[in-house]
Amino acid sequence: MTSLPNRSVQVEQELGRIREEAFRPVAPGRNIHGNLLRGQQALLQLDQSLSDPLQRARVRLALGKLYVETQQLGKAMEWFASCEELLLRLSRQPGTQSYLMQAYNLQGDVWISREDPHKAEPFYKSALECYESTAKGDPLMEELHAEALAGLEQVYTAMHDEDEAAYYLHRSLQAQLALKKPEPDWAAQVLRLGCHHLKRDRFVEAEYCCRAAAHVGTANPLEIAVHRSRYYLKLLKYSRQTKDDPTPSVPASSAALFDLPIPCVAAIPFAKSLPSAELIFERGAEEFKRVLDSHTLHRSPHEHLEALVDFSQLHNQLSYFQPGLADQIRTHDRRRCLLRPVVGQVNVQVYTGHLRSVLYELGEVCTRMSDLLVDLGKTDSSAAPGPPTQDAIKYFNMYLNTFLPVQSEAEACHIPQTDSSQYTCPTLDSQQHSPWVMANMYIAKMWTRLPASGQTEVDNLLKAYQRYRYLVASAEANDMLSAPQTQMHVLMCSQLAEVLPARIHTLQAKLKGK
Repeated sequence: MTSLPNRSVQVEQELGRIREEAFRPVAPGRNIHGNLLRGQQALLQLDQSLSDPLQRARVRLALGKLYVETQQLGKAMEWFASCEELLLRLSRQPGTQSYLMQAYNLQGDVWISREDPHKAEPFYKSALECYESTAKGDPLMEELHAEALAGLEQVYTAMHDEDEAAYYLHRSLQAQLALKKPEPDWAAQVLRLGCHHLKRDRFVEAEYCCRAAAHVGTANPLEIAVHRSRYYLKLLKYSRQTKDDPTPSVPASSAALFDLPIPCVAAIPFAKSLPSAELIFERGAEEFKRVLDSHTLHRSPHEHLEALVDFSQLHNQLSYFQPGLADQIRTHDRRRCLLRPVVGQVNVQVYTGHLRSVLYELGEVCTRMSDLLVDLGKTDSSAAPGPPTQDAIKYFNMYLNTFLPVQSEAEACHIPQTDSSQYTCPTLDSQQHSPWVMANMYIAKMWTRLPASGQTEVDNLLKAYQRYRYLVASAEANDMLSAPQTQMHVLMCSQLAEVLPARIHTLQAKLKGK
């Protein structure tokens, strides 16, 4: 009679042979699916020939994996559940915990692939409970522990719970380092963790993540440049928002997130004056230029346009530190010159979202320049390379016209510059309500500001009046008033629409009197 240890070795050898046959490379033009099916049949026969519960559990685990490979996920889950049931009966027997953790992790993986994180969560949590109940130090258990943590990060990312996702991402990255074999994308995952900390204004952790990614050496230098550019943008924005506070309130942290020989930064250099703001700006500009040079418009349009809008915002944050209005106008004019060249070079159908961001940014830039010129007591004619008030109307109209259906492929790169209030309000999702309302409001405001006299001034005011009425009617008819700020803007436009007719009537009376 064969002893149990010898039978265990035989089963291990047989499992190895079946796996090798199932995944054996096939000749070009042939499908590996046949090998996998033959592997399933061999495992089924092996399962029927065994009586030991632990060996049967190992075979059923292998069967579930092969069914995953053939995309028979329902069958795979049946075998994983059967494996789990056998192992739970043997929970006190040595050697069962690693197989049980595998069964839990694999069931979680199947539910994640089915886009059902709520059903995946308890399996990964059960895997962690197995790990906590066993002695530490076994390499396989540590590896399975890292997989369970990574699985929970996916679960909470899918559930849009950013804090929990970041917590498990951090633990997963720590576990990989402890194993001395981090995943090839470890550095990229660390940068993702850094992005989360940056969202929460945790600048110490965000900066540490960037240096950790660079230290490990598997990070793409361009990905690090993207992270650093966003870091400096957020740092300058946060500095602007808190520049009147004696000490900005940054969440307390322990910056040494990983067991790496990386010193922590002593302090974050928040900007409190123009010179310190310019220093942050220069560092950020250097990173943005590196990103834009690598992600060119024609090779990487999505990344290029996103970085371009962020670079414009870096200029915008700097302008708040500049005491002189003329200096602010020059800074905003640089933003306009930065963004204008890409308009007309991008396919509207393919890159609609990013192009909208550019056009809206351009409209805001020109509106801001127009406001500053008014504050300075000057007119559009003093601004180069074009009148910002007219440009604001043009770019906001182009932004609004991107919501119109494109008529033909030939028009894919052409955005009509016609008056967008002549169209029926397009269907918008809730996130688009606020910018759509603001774009229309700014257009109306710019029509009242355009330098004109006589009948031209009356015509401009009529256009502003029509725009305000169009905005209010569209907002009310399309349920855009749920957000308090949007509701406030629509109310203000409604009040302006009531005031303008009297002003128009007065001007018309003066013209008739002449």
